[in-house]
Amino acid sequence: MNEKIELYLVSGFLGAGKTTFLQNVLANENNADRIGVIVNEFGSIGIDGKIIQTGDIKLVEINNGSIFCACLKDGFVKTLAAFLEQPIDKLYIEASGMAYPSNIEQLLSEIEPLVQKKYNTERRYNYKGCICIVDASHYSELSQSLVSMVAQIKKSNLIVLNKTDKITNDTKEKILHSISQLNPKATLYCTSYALVPDTVIAESLCGETITDTASSSNTVQHRPYGAVLYLNNEYNYVSMVGFFQKAAQKIYRIKGFFKTPNASFFVSGVGGDVTFTKTENTDSLKYQVVFIGNDSSDLTEWISKNWADITDEKIVLDVDTYQEDNA
Repeated sequence: MNEKIELYLVSGFLGAGKTTFLQNVLANENNADRIGVIVNEFGSIGIDGKIIQTGDIKLVEINNGSIFCACLKDGFVKTLAAFLEQPIDKLYIEASGMAYPSNIEQLLSEIEPLVQKKYNTERRYNYKGCICIVDASHYSELSQSLVSMVAQIKKSNLIVLNKTDKITNDTKEKILHSISQLNPKATLYCTSYALVPDTVIAESLCGETITDTASSSNTVQHRPYGAVLYLNNEYNYVSMVGFFQKAAQKIYRIKGFFKTPNASFFVSGVGGDVTFTKTENTDSLKYQVVFIGNDSSDLTEWISKNWADITDEKIVLDVDTYQEDNA
């Protein structure tokens, strides 16, 4: 088992469709291939891992920040090193939507002394490249305010313009032109529901795209706001829909689970759009919802006030603001 493990990085801003893309890819994988997945969540709780985990896939969650941030990088390097001992052929990494991607090949070089010291393996990684998922329906407003989103586009070999069914052809052409200006060397592919043919992925990836990492522009105006809302009881479905739809008008990303007297639901919101999906497998669910937005002390008060409007229950909100460092 000395063959190299193929390594794929999947990036994209919050709600763009990274998890859906990964689900599609995993569903189409050759049954003979053994797969590993690392899911990197911004918040202190893991949501995407619960959605992806299936079958014999070996999955690890790294939460509470970006794997490219100095505060988590050591743990990420150790996780990559440990996966070299696992019986897998491919490893997919779903990066946090807030991540400023760093040089993967540099990180892989940092694994070498750790592997030689701690792990009994001669296996190494073959970095195939980075795939960036872009939400076409919210590109215009988000690209103006989110430096991390622009950095992800610049880093990628393949840029997937997702949710094109929600925009006009004229808008699509303007977005494609904008992306081409940011990264003229990348392959652009337009789709909906994050569906991308295997041949497009294979032909577009070419390993590392840059040899240096730009500053993360981690200033006060770019620092994200994060909070976790713990939902300990059963709630009225209509009231929860109203609450989350209102919250989505001020918050970039909403993601998590809540329960009603009759069912459990996965709520997913980005850029004002919110969807609610009934969840059948509830055995291991934690009923909590992550909010991510611009850093603002007003958001906590605003969320609390609107929560009070729909329930007499005292809000259980853990403000989880996290500032990314350049790694």
